[in-house]
Amino acid sequence: MKDSWRTIAITSISCITLMMGFWLVESKNYISRAAASEMIRVESPYAADRQLVLKNLDSINQKLEENNKLINELNVEIARLRAELKE
Repeated sequence: MKDSWRTIAITSISCITLMMGFWLVESKNYISRAAASEMIRVESPYAADRQLVLKNLDSINQKLEENNKLINELNVEIARLRAELKE
């Protein structure tokens, strides 16, 4: 009976030691949450799409500003023509 408990104890300690060693070796290859977030932000195919959308938004803003300038110039011209008609 004493030998069977000794065998069980040695087997249990060996299993626990092997499991701890396995998890220590395997955990080196695991990625952290911060690294995963960074990888998603940088390497995601959506990053290229995001850059394209931002580039298009910038060009739209430039065109809107140009249109606003032209509309303001037209408003000034309309005001000048109305003033000439009233005279």
